[in-house]
Amino acid sequence: MLGGDEGLEKILAKAKEHKVKVITDALARISSSRHSRKYKDMLLRYLDEDGRVHIAYGTDGQAQKFEDTAMLNYRKIEAWDLLIDEVLEYSQKFGIDGIHLDNGQAWPQIMEPDLEEL
Repeated sequence: MLGGDEGLEKILAKAKEHKVKVITDALARISSSRHSRKYKDMLLRYLDEDGRVHIAYGTDGQAQKFEDTAMLNYRKIEAWDLLIDEVLEYSQKFGIDGIHLDNGQAWPQIMEPDLEEL
C-alpha cells in the first residue's frame, strides 16, 4: 500500500540521511484476513460452546477492530521460530536500528539450560 520494498527503502534512506534511527514494531499477532499461507496451520484455534472451531482473534482494540488480527499457536515451537526468524530477516534486510517487542511479556523466554541439574 505504501510502495512495497522500494518505497520503504526510500523512506529508510531519507531517515538515515537525517541521522534518524529506525525502529520496527514486532507484533506477536498477524492479520486475520490476509495472512500468508505459511501461517495456516499455526493459527490459535478454540472450540465454542457448540463445538465449532474458531480462530482466536488478538488485538487490544486500540488501533484496529478486534477481528483484524489473529494469534498464532505459540504452543508450537515452529510458530515462535517463524516469528523470530521473520523479525530478524526483515530487520537485517532493511537495516533496521532497533526492534520494539509489542506485548513483550508474552514473548518466549529463552532460558540457559542448568547443565548441573540435567
